[in-house]
Amino acid sequence: MPPVLTAGLALAVARGAPTAAAGLGFIAAALQLHYAFAALGRCLGALAPSDSVANAAASLVLLFNLLLCGFFADPDDLPAAWRRVARALPAASGYEALVVHEFSGIPELYLTSKVGAQKYRSAPLAGDAVLRCFGFDPAAAPAAHLRLFLFAVAYECLTCFVFFWFGFESR
Repeated sequence: MPPVLTAGLALAVARGAPTAAAGLGFIAAALQLHYAFAALGRCLGALAPSDSVANAAASLVLLFNLLLCGFFADPDDLPAAWRRVARALPAASGYEALVVHEFSGIPELYLTSKVGAQKYRSAPLAGDAVLRCFGFDPAAAPAAHLRLFLFAVAYECLTCFVFFWFGFESR
């Protein structure tokens, strides 16, 4: 939770979001992603036979989510089977919502490069154009928020099912 609030504070101080609604949407997406991963961790903890297995499984699942969400590699560059897996991960929905809220509505964005002592600035880019360039739809944020909510609800329901079906943990 503190990293989410720190990111929201940094976004506000740096004026990284074009509007207050975009900033709040960014914070909401970060909180939803945090909660979805927390629910997934509880679910894995309920299924695992020991704490060490639960920690290892949660770490692997989180790393797998980060690897395939689009932050390190574009999901469109993956083989078809991996692309379907990547689209079904909560991190993909979270990353999409965060990126859309961060860039959508920015009227002018400049890329600056320094070569030697000289600075070069690109022509202005619109935030929506950057989103489309990377395959994100500026209108897709509500659907990404809904998917994050559904992931969290599904993980919580699965955790409750495991606890009630197999009994509460005894470790």
